[in-house]
Formats: sequence, structure tokens, C-alpha cells
Amino acid sequence: MEELLAKTTQLHVSDEEEWEIDKSLSSTIARFNLRGHLVSKADHSRGFLKKVLGRIWRLKETEWDVKILDKHDTGMFLSFSFVSEHTQSRILAKMPWYLSNGLLILGKMVNTNESWKNDLTIFLIWGRILGVPTDLLTAKNTMRLASMAGAVISIQNSDVSRMVTNGFFRFQVWMSINKPVWPGYLLPCGDSKCWVACKYEELPFMCFRCGKIGHNQKECSLEYTEIEGADGVRAKAYGMWLKVDNEQRDGFHEGQKEPRKEVQQGIKDNQKISLPSQGLKVANSFTPLVDEMETGKSVSHGNLLLNNSEMIRGENSKTNEHCGAQTPTHETELGKSGKG
Repeated sequence: MEELLAKTTQLHVSDEEEWEIDKSLSSTIARFNLRGHLVSKADHSRGFLKKVLGRIWRLKETEWDVKILDKHDTGMFLSFSFVSEHTQSRILAKMPWYLSNGLLILGKMVNTNESWKNDLTIFLIWGRILGVPTDLLTAKNTMRLASMAGAVISIQNSDVSRMVTNGFFRFQVWMSINKPVWPGYLLPCGDSKCWVACKYEELPFMCFRCGKIGHNQKECSLEYTEIEGADGVRAKAYGMWLKVDNEQRDGFHEGQKEPRKEVQQGIKDNQKISLPSQGLKVANSFTPLVDEMETGKSVSHGNLLLNNSEMIRGENSKTNEHCGAQTPTHETELGKSGKG
């Protein structure tokens, strides 16, 4: 007996190559599943997310599911599964998704390590840089300025005449949630300096104190960040003027009523470019999601959640055949922009 026990204690798996590896399993998961990072201090339940996202994505209860994997101080990590690969691709293609009090970043399940959470920290955004002197509108300078906002994807800087006429040039970047939103730059102009402001076409819910995304100034303990302009003049770095459709150029012009040329032209150009958004309001309302849905009460506020081309509407609505979205009969304050 002792001899038999001695032999069994020596048993072990000696050939690791016998373990099966089927890479098609990871491929299947990547086609039907998504991971998500909801950047928001609001603590939502799974049922609430299932109900709200199901409505905005226009999915039936049986067509998808969501699980809360982890919660942290500034958001939560989520896991999504879809019955249809087409549905998964459609939702991913319209990323990022802007909640009225946060930002939902999605990604495929290609990283099986725990480090996947570090992958969901960037999102696409279009911006405009205003007021660059004509002689400085070179390809190198415009690239250098745009890169201050994030990892550059594209820049519309080939037509200098148009940039001068509009008063700005457009760019698209991967913006990080770990860094403050870039408000602009004090650009050297010969013997002097001039402030070139930056505005964004789809600005997520953010803090006007620290410039971070995912919370507002009421939830922030930091002092207001300031910028320094020409001649040492100081102003607030962040405010509603960071949005393209806001008439104020920057913090140095706070309280200015008259619309500026570049803003008027920018709104006009934006209407031509963003065809899917016709008839819809911008994503950032700077107002919290309706808490009544959490408690099961009726909702009559109209707009709840939206991205750059879709939004949830109230009960009194009709279908907009051109956009594929619903248009409310009565607009409400929830869908309008307010101060953060």
C-alpha cells in the first residue's frame, strides 16, 4: 500500500502541449459581446441600464443582455452580449454613446486579461481650433495644435483659404478620460502671444472646475482651473463656451452676447456635415438622467439619453422617417443644454 501511495504522489501533468486551444472561441466572443465603461458618478442599477439602453438601442428584451462587472468612484465596467452580430456592430459603430450624465465607451472582447479595463479610456470626438493667425496655418502647426487635444485621427487643414474664411479648422482625435479637456493654447505670434480657443462638436458631460469628464462642478472639490492669455490676463478654462453651438468664444469673453463669425459659420457647417443629427439636439445636456425610471415612476420628460444621431423620446412622439429617430411633440428642459 505504501508503495502504491508513493507512486500516486509522483503523478503530474508532464506534457502541457496536450491542453486544447481553440482560438475560434475568442473570435466568436468578439463578434457577439462587448465590454463597456460607463464614466459617470451616478450609481445606476442593472435593471435601469437594461431598460434605458434597450430603448435607445431599440432592442427587445431577448436580443441582448448587460451585466455590471465592477463599480468604482468615477464609473462602472459593464459586459454586453447580443444575439445578433449585426446588432453588436451597429452599436459599436455609433460609439461613443453620450448619457446625459456620463459617457459610455464600448470595445470588443479581444483582450482576455484583466488589463482590458485600461483599454476603455479613450473616445472619438471632433473639435475646432479658432483664431490661429494666417501665417501659422501650416500643416505642421495645425497637427501640433490638434495633438494637444488627443491622438490625432484626421485634420481638415488642406484648404488655408477656407480655414481663414471660417476662422477655424476641424480635427478628430481620440480623447482620453484620464486627462482634462483641452481648452486651447497661448500661441507665440512673433513678439507677442495670442490665445487660440478650442471648441468641441459633441462634448460629453464634464466638470467646469477640473475639466475632467464624468462628473460636474458640484461634485468636484477642486478650484476652478484658469488659463492665462495675452498680457497676463486670466480667465476660467472651462465652461459652456467649449461647445461649438455656444456663441461665446472662450473664457476671456465670458458674458459676451454677440455671436462671433467663426461660431456662426461653424454652426452652419456643422449642420451640413452631421446629417444623421438633423432635428436632434447635441448630446451633452449637462443634466442628470431621470431618477424616476429607477423607481418605476412614469416619465414625461421627453429626452433621456442620446448619442450623436439617436435619442430616447417621451411617450408623446412620432417617428421621424428621415433620421430613423423619434421626434417629440413637446420639447422639455431635459434635452436642452444647461450649465454644468
